[in-house]
Amino acid sequence: MVFKKGLYIHFIIFLLYFFLKTYSIDIIISDENNLYNLPKKIDSLSQSSINDQINIILENDYYKLPSNGNSNYNIKNTVIFYSEKGTIFDFQQKYQTRLTLFLYNTSKFNKIVFQNITFINYTAIINNTWTIFLELFPENGAYQVEFNNCSFLNIKGLLLNVYHLKIEQETTYPQIIFNNCIFNNIEEVLNIYSDNSGRTNDEFYIKFNNCTFDTVTSMGTISHGNLIIENCYFTNFNTNENYDSAIITSTRYNNYLKILNSKFENINIKINVPFFKLRSSLVEISNVVFKNCHSNSGYLFSLINFKMFEFKINFKNSEFNDISTLISGRNNYILIEDSQFNNISSKFPIPIILDSLYSKVEITNTNFKNIVSYNSGLFNDETEYSISNSVFKDITTNTNMINIIYHSISFNNCTFSNILCNGEIEESSLVVFHSSIYENTMEMKNVTISDCISNGDFIIIKGDTSILNISDSEINFVSCYGRLLNIGSMNSKLYINNSNIWNNKNINKYKYGLISVSNENDIFLNINNTIFKNNMVVSNGGSLYIECINKFYIQIVSSIFENNHALNGGALYVNDYLGDSYNQEFIISDSQFLNNKANYFGGAIFTNYSIDNFFVTKNLKFVKNSAYAGGSIFINNDKITSNDVRGENCLFLNNTSESHGNDIASKPYMIKLISTTPNITNIKSGETYPLTFELVDRLNQIIFDESKYYTDLFLIIKDINTESDDDKIIKGNSCTFHKGKCELNSFKIYTKYEKKLTVKISLENNNFDITINKDILDINIKKCDNTEIKMRYDNYYYYCEIPQCNLNCPINNGRAVCKKSNITNANDMNLNACECLPGWKGKECDIRDIIDFKYSIKYSFIGIMILCILLMLLFINIYKKEQIIENTGLIKNSLLLLGCLLIFISFNFNTFSNYVSCSINFILKHSGFYLIYIICLLYITSCYRLGINNNNIENSYLNILQLDDNKKKKALENNNNDNGSFSKTILLNIEKELNNYGSNNSIIKSSNKNERNNKKNENNVEILNKNVLYLHTLHIRMFEYYIVLIIILSVLVIFKNTNEDKYIQEYGNKWYYYCPLVQFDIVINVIELLSLFYLILLNTKIWNYIFIFKRIKYIGYTLVLWITLGPLINLLNIFIIQFWKFKYNIYNILFFLSNEICYLIIFLIFSWDKVYYILKNRGNDPDSYFYSLKIQDDPMNEDESDNYNIKVEADVINKYIDLYKYCSNIVIYSNGKLNFIKKRNKNQLKFTI
Repeated sequence: MVFKKGLYIHFIIFLLYFFLKTYSIDIIISDENNLYNLPKKIDSLSQSSINDQINIILENDYYKLPSNGNSNYNIKNTVIFYSEKGTIFDFQQKYQTRLTLFLYNTSKFNKIVFQNITFINYTAIINNTWTIFLELFPENGAYQVEFNNCSFLNIKGLLLNVYHLKIEQETTYPQIIFNNCIFNNIEEVLNIYSDNSGRTNDEFYIKFNNCTFDTVTSMGTISHGNLIIENCYFTNFNTNENYDSAIITSTRYNNYLKILNSKFENINIKINVPFFKLRSSLVEISNVVFKNCHSNSGYLFSLINFKMFEFKINFKNSEFNDISTLISGRNNYILIEDSQFNNISSKFPIPIILDSLYSKVEITNTNFKNIVSYNSGLFNDETEYSISNSVFKDITTNTNMINIIYHSISFNNCTFSNILCNGEIEESSLVVFHSSIYENTMEMKNVTISDCISNGDFIIIKGDTSILNISDSEINFVSCYGRLLNIGSMNSKLYINNSNIWNNKNINKYKYGLISVSNENDIFLNINNTIFKNNMVVSNGGSLYIECINKFYIQIVSSIFENNHALNGGALYVNDYLGDSYNQEFIISDSQFLNNKANYFGGAIFTNYSIDNFFVTKNLKFVKNSAYAGGSIFINNDKITSNDVRGENCLFLNNTSESHGNDIASKPYMIKLISTTPNITNIKSGETYPLTFELVDRLNQIIFDESKYYTDLFLIIKDINTESDDDKIIKGNSCTFHKGKCELNSFKIYTKYEKKLTVKISLENNNFDITINKDILDINIKKCDNTEIKMRYDNYYYYCEIPQCNLNCPINNGRAVCKKSNITNANDMNLNACECLPGWKGKECDIRDIIDFKYSIKYSFIGIMILCILLMLLFINIYKKEQIIENTGLIKNSLLLLGCLLIFISFNFNTFSNYVSCSINFILKHSGFYLIYIICLLYITSCYRLGINNNNIENSYLNILQLDDNKKKKALENNNNDNGSFSKTILLNIEKELNNYGSNNSIIKSSNKNERNNKKNENNVEILNKNVLYLHTLHIRMFEYYIVLIIILSVLVIFKNTNEDKYIQEYGNKWYYYCPLVQFDIVINVIELLSLFYLILLNTKIWNYIFIFKRIKYIGYTLVLWITLGPLINLLNIFIIQFWKFKYNIYNILFFLSNEICYLIIFLIFSWDKVYYILKNRGNDPDSYFYSLKIQDDPMNEDESDNYNIKVEADVINKYIDLYKYCSNIVIYSNGKLNFIKKRNKNQLKFTI
């Protein structure tokens, strides 16, 4: 089965071979004679219809072509010139040896094939001669001429001249094709023309496939036809002036040029022709390399379309390395995709990449790198461009890189890096966009510009009506000798959205701003969500500069200006405007100005605008901005207030300025005379009258001007009446401002006599329209004082001098005064006298005149008082058994007198002499006060707790203190036998009654009346029990507190003891010592004052009590006097002497006299009754010192006799007094020893003796 299948295949091949051999004929050319007769033979064979193919087999490797012109072939069949090993057709340098092939129209598809043949040595001696001439007559294009593996060498003339009829039918193959051919040292490769005289398409194609062109003058001309070049290599073309192009010239309409996968290398055309010259042709170039390709014309392609954008020119995936300008022409539609432009340098004054006028250019995914242009930009300026996904890197131009006039341009997702625009200052921009009146647009979307340098403005927008849209872009590290963006068109719309503009510089001090909108323009500017950071401008406007705008709407929203730096307006500079405010609106909202800096004015914003309804600021944050003036905002006009510029909900934080206005400032507004000047100023001739002026801004802030920016402001004072200049001289009448002040410290007016002057204050170099709040002064020149010496100046003008004394006179120290002599017009220190001022004495007035504190009358009185108190202490100790002394308390009376003694002793030590005297006075005075105060407090508190309200007798303690009949009698008997035992019996009875109540919860019920009052007595006993406990505790605590007080006073004295003494001069010019304890003295006196108020309040509550000591009434009277002449007058005296510096004598009267009277009265009130009643032998009568209730007046007593009632009344009084003594006793004397009374139970007072 396999054998049969193989046999079948062989049979088919045999039949095919037989068929071909049957319809083809081979002609073997063995010598040159055969080649001579070949045209006739082919002609005869072509007449036969059975010969479809004629194979001309060239056996030899070399043939000389006939020189008689007998090389004309009429071909109607397929003719193949074939050499298996390769042969040479030598044209012998003769034009007559040319080949002419006529291909006629037949019904068959015919081919002419040259294979493995080398064509050499043709020379065209006359014009219009060619090496090979093809005349192709088929109209349907059903033919093909092939050159396979052929070489064309040393052809001095046209290699291939082709005439064809117009082909209207589209074919899928080229009519002429060169495969794997070599073209070397050829003058012109081809010339193609036809009978097509119209502008319709011609489907005639010629193709070069995998060919090499080396040392070719020109590839040729195509009048009608299409050229395809694929996988070819072109090098060393050397075109001369006889040709319109170095490679291809297309002279007619609607031709098509396609170049694929080819390379053009090392071609340098030295004449003014391009590589390709095409007219209204369709061009497609893909995957082609142009390397080191140059033309003296300056460009590679000359493309001219007669209709706008009619034919597309497409460069795709190609590389252009070291070339001349790629395209020159007009009306083209050019597409450049996925391509590379590298290492291009040009000195021609034409665009270095594209020079196509009135065209439309789309560039996508293309890189432009390492490009140097000395005289031109990259593209023609009158063309519309759309550039996307492309990179411009390492480019240097000596002029504007991209210049656009009256057309639009867009950049989408493009990158510009390391661009150097190094031309003249006005011709060194990345982009210059010049709009027309019909509105042109420049769009930059998702564009990154970085590491670029410009010798001028980096991007310029000018013309009539422009729209610039920058969005989602980044511009950083651009250094310009001009603006980053200069908007100068008459009507402009600028949108900057979601972009970052960082680290850019404008280093031209004559061009303002990073983004500048200037001239008399109408502008619509919208900046949204954009960050301006780390930008630096050596002039004004660190980020945005706006000046001289006619109509504008400017809105800055949700943007950040951070760390920008400029001369004025660290972030934003808004200068003078034109037009009216109805066509203007400036809105800044929801934005931040952070850490911006200006060398001079406006760390964040500088503006000349009047801040009215068109300047809106809200929700802004100004943080850490700084400037010389106006840390955040500087407003260079007079029509502002602080509220105008602080806006709505704006935060100013940590902004700083060197001169004035940490947050907001304005230019100098006013000079204020701050010296006190009445309507008429009275001075003496020659007297220095200092005047101080402040320079303030519109917000009334002092302009400190640390860096002397306003040093040219010169203030001067002149007399209005210039006619009488001879009778006066004005000195020191001019000054400049330093730290915001102009000080005329030496202003003087010398006159010949007393007179009135009117002077005017004026400002020279007033370039800021500064006003002066008081520019006219009326001055009255008066005569010298009696203490002054009248001197003469320049023999005419008088002046007044203070007398001068010798250097030992301490005038400057304020201790002496110099008195003038009686000699006039002489100020001699030897004649003048030095006198000490009040308060100083000694030869050199260096001894203080201290107050004499020694008052003999005062100290005599104090001595008498101390003696009286000591005698009183002796008196009460002698009569201590008298009940008026014993029952009121011997110790209490002694301590009260001791307190008075301490106070009177303190009067001997003056607070104003030295610290020792002051500290002794301090301790004795306050310890004596509190000793008296404690005794009075114990008296009042005891009576308050144990006394009985006269209106509430039924609820009193009387039932507890009453005894039954037997006990009463026994007590009376014992009292007759031994007075001392009665008190002890009462004391024991009270203790027993309290203890029995506490343990058994019952009392004696001896009568029906006691049973009825049982419940009431139980409550009274419980209250009495608590009061006894409280009073016992109070006596102990007062003893402890007093000891603590003494310690505190001693510590304060030690703490304030210093080695430095301070003296104060009073109004009487005498000196006294200032005691450092005065602060504590004030505090303690206030405490004493409040303490006495408390005693007064407590005393008023017991004023109507009975069964209390009469001295409670005395204490009540004493307290009113004590509080008035004691602490209150002490506080008043301290303020008088310490703060108001009244004379010491006044203090001595107020303090010592009032205090001595106060404590003298206290001594007398607490002493008189004892002396009086004892001397009257009534010292043991309780009525002398104790208030009680008569028993017959007691509603609880009904049946007793008068004598018995008297005894019972005395019994109750004595028991009540013993209760007082019992509560106040801390220690008692019993059985020959002292015993401390202590508590055994907090709830039950139970004493053990």
